[in-house]
Amino acid sequence: MILWQGLRFVLDTIRRAAESELEDAPRLREQLLAAQLEFEAGALSAEELAEIETAILARLRALDAERDRKPIGMAQVQIDMSDVPTPTSSKKRKRRSRRGAG
Repeated sequence: MILWQGLRFVLDTIRRAAESELEDAPRLREQLLAAQLEFEAGALSAEELAEIETAILARLRALDAERDRKPIGMAQVQIDMSDVPTPTSSKKRKRRSRRGAG
């Protein structure tokens, strides 16, 4: 049992490291800057730069959207039910419906 827990911990750590490397916003910004510098140096065409920029910016937007969806922390919510109206009895409802119909 302990062996499996240790193996799972190692695999989770590797997964998190790989995800952060692939989807790390500063790293993506560095790639974008490198592509712009290569374009200025003449190593990339305008079309190639546009493709790279489009891909990187799409990943950055996806990261921002994912970050916004993730909960920051667990919040404990308490609801005060003293101000919530309770349903009326069926007799009172019938009386009201007769008044409204008549």
